Amino acid sequence: MSWLTRIAERLIEASRDAGDLSQLEGEGARLAIEESGLDPMEEAGMKVMKSEGVVPPEVTLYQRASQQRAALAAATTEAERRAAMSALSETQMRLAMMSERRRGLRY
Repeated sequence: MSWLTRIAERLIEASRDAGDLSQLEGEGARLAIEESGLDPMEEAGMKVMKSEGVVPPEVTLYQRASQQRAALAAATTEAERRAAMSALSETQMRLAMMSERRRGLRY
């Protein structure tokens, strides 16, 4: 358990003991928890970005890669295929670099 979690637990217990958490709206109801697989700090960041209408750069790159795959599938000439493959490769490289940076891998 992290130090931040321990502090939060202590504050919650103190508030509960003082009666500050009784008769609140939704008391006793189940919490709607989404299983995202992210750590709590990343999940909180994603919720803030979502509420502010901000799109992470990875999402933009995934969308671009999807469009480029469609363009590659629709290409009819060799020149179109090469251009589409080049663009898709560059986008995939950028995604891989972002993923490595996020995980903290260094060479």
